[in-house]
Amino acid sequence: MIVTEAQLRREVIGLCDEFGLLLHYCGNSRTCKGQPGFPDLLIAGAGGLILAELKTDAGHTSADQDSWLWRLSKARNGEDAFRVEIWRPADLADGAIQTRLEYLAD
Repeated sequence: MIVTEAQLRREVIGLCDEFGLLLHYCGNSRTCKGQPGFPDLLIAGAGGLILAELKTDAGHTSADQDSWLWRLSKARNGEDAFRVEIWRPADLADGAIQTRLEYLAD
């Protein structure tokens, strides 16, 4: 079964609700302010912060998304205060997303 980005997003949002995490998602990028390409989800919990870009199995990041992901990775400066990740349906299927979100909730 092919999982769309919207389906993946709904699953991740459901997990965030389940674990009591704070979540920000701007559904219509035309109404958001700032530079294009910001990651799809900003998720915060007691265990830190995740900025997650969601992609289908065949999806690719755009140049604007690559710029944000690169800059955010550099801003981390090796610290574990926040993570910058690209999540795909396989990450949901194998439990990797749930594991990350459980850690964030602690």
